[in-house]
Amino acid sequence: MALSLFMYHRILPEPGPENIALDMFRRQLDYLQSHYRMLAASEVEKFISGEIRTGEPCAALSFDDGWCDNLFFAHDELQSRGLSALLAVSAGCLWDGEIRKDAAPELLRRPIAESQRASREGDKRAYCNRAELAEMERSGVWRLEVHGTKHELGDGNASILSYPQNGMDCAAFRKFLADDLQNCRDELTKLTGRKHHLLFWPWGHYSSVAAETAKSCDFDIQFTVAKGAISCGSGHGVFPRIGVSPKWTKFRRNAFIFRHPVLAYLHGFSHKLKVCFDDRMESNEGRRSCGA
Repeated sequence: MALSLFMYHRILPEPGPENIALDMFRRQLDYLQSHYRMLAASEVEKFISGEIRTGEPCAALSFDDGWCDNLFFAHDELQSRGLSALLAVSAGCLWDGEIRKDAAPELLRRPIAESQRASREGDKRAYCNRAELAEMERSGVWRLEVHGTKHELGDGNASILSYPQNGMDCAAFRKFLADDLQNCRDELTKLTGRKHHLLFWPWGHYSSVAAETAKSCDFDIQFTVAKGAISCGSGHGVFPRIGVSPKWTKFRRNAFIFRHPVLAYLHGFSHKLKVCFDDRMESNEGRRSCGA
């Protein structure tokens, strides 16, 4: 059977345009636990490599960026259910501080784009700090993984980690990307004591050049945000995830579709989300110089 890897960002007490309300989160987890074999965060890589095989439909949880509300609101709910989640951490948002019990309401209500801008300007409080992330990993509820260092958009509203931009040549881009990913890996290793091999592309944006560069850095398993299910024993590559909607009917529809291989296959013909930017390479010559 296949694995549906569900993608979350923020969990807050009240509904909002950029988050899942805590009550809805509970309802979604009830559904997932009733319809899937839930894999632990540490089992996702084993499923993809083929070490874990089962005839049941499987699901797992992932969160992106490292928002502080993951600790304040999602953590206890996951822990009480015996669940765990992959947490893709943006190293550029890391900061030093004490473990908090909560955060100021205005900080939690701040829109994502505003929080990202504030982070670049030095106010990173909307994200978990190093002490919090280390404790989250130790709890066994979270497994920290690489989300890059520079979480920024560049040309054409694409991640600056996805392909050479602003006149950067291919060799320079490969070094820039490798350094960015290694910095994130080093930061996380300091917190977890282990080497990290899973990569979650910011916004899911990548290109063949970026994917190959990441693979050369020992990131054999990479994730985007295009919807799909992951086959057991896939080995290595760039794999899909299922973005979670705050709307119950849409969430349940997606869960149903990707639990059934034929429906998931048909879905791919009618729903195309642009995440691969191979067509943005400036010329055929540019693509050849990058080995694409």
